[in-house]
Amino acid sequence: MHITLKATGTHAGMISHLLAKNPYNTYDRTEKGARVRMVYTVFTEEEAEIVIQASPDSIDLVKNSPDSYDITQYINDREFVTSSLFCTYIRGSLGTALNGKPKEDYAGWVTHPFALELSFGPVASDLPDAVVEGLFAPLGYQVDIERGEADYSFQLKNRSTVRYVTLSGHQTVQHALRQLLLLIPVLDNYKHYYISEEEFDKLRRYGEGWLQEHPLRELIIRRTLRFTNLIEQFEQSDSAELGTKKHIEKDTVQAQMDKHEQIQQPEQPQEEGKQQPTVRLNELGIKLLWT
Repeated sequence: MHITLKATGTHAGMISHLLAKNPYNTYDRTEKGARVRMVYTVFTEEEAEIVIQASPDSIDLVKNSPDSYDITQYINDREFVTSSLFCTYIRGSLGTALNGKPKEDYAGWVTHPFALELSFGPVASDLPDAVVEGLFAPLGYQVDIERGEADYSFQLKNRSTVRYVTLSGHQTVQHALRQLLLLIPVLDNYKHYYISEEEFDKLRRYGEGWLQEHPLRELIIRRTLRFTNLIEQFEQSDSAELGTKKHIEKDTVQAQMDKHEQIQQPEQPQEEGKQQPTVRLNELGIKLLWT
């Protein structure tokens, strides 16, 4: 299981500062029981490529399993495929990039769109290629899908269900990684942890700026939350939050328009030849006495 992130063009080497990973050192840590390694295979000012790879312990994956008596529990793809497990392993290593919090000198590059190529796999997905492409193409990526070779000694299937996906396009590093960490579990459609309302925050943070208008939004939400009650809760809270934001924005715009009108409103010109009558204080006093 791996992700390869490649940037090309002027200042491509800046991605090392956004990732907060020294290009001349190999990152090798243990995260949540898996060995996570990050290494730059290419690094110049015009081209930078980093491979993010995770190797979980196959024994840890089946510990405390209810099927521990069954030897077939060891025959599964969780050790190899790019899934929600993989995203959990690498999330901590990518925290600086995901949060958009590099050192102050490089903060301006967080919003800079790089020419990126993102490759990840293997992916075991029940979605057809057209839907896989439909998840990423609206985000501005060109999508290439490659299938593994299915060479069996007996008739099982004509082609492999395992795929390798390559995305190409201009995107910020932060948005690209957030999109991957949200959509890879959608492709795999397997969650290794208890799904709760905490997923709402992940959908909002990682989907900020693109999920609301995505043509496959319903599919993404359904495969992320899975359960009807959670989906309904999210939709209700999302609608309420969106309505509040629109109301605030409307009030703000109206206040700005009113202020602008007050500033721009010209003084009413007096008709030529007409002047306001002059009232003397003694005349005003007499009028008040008679009144």
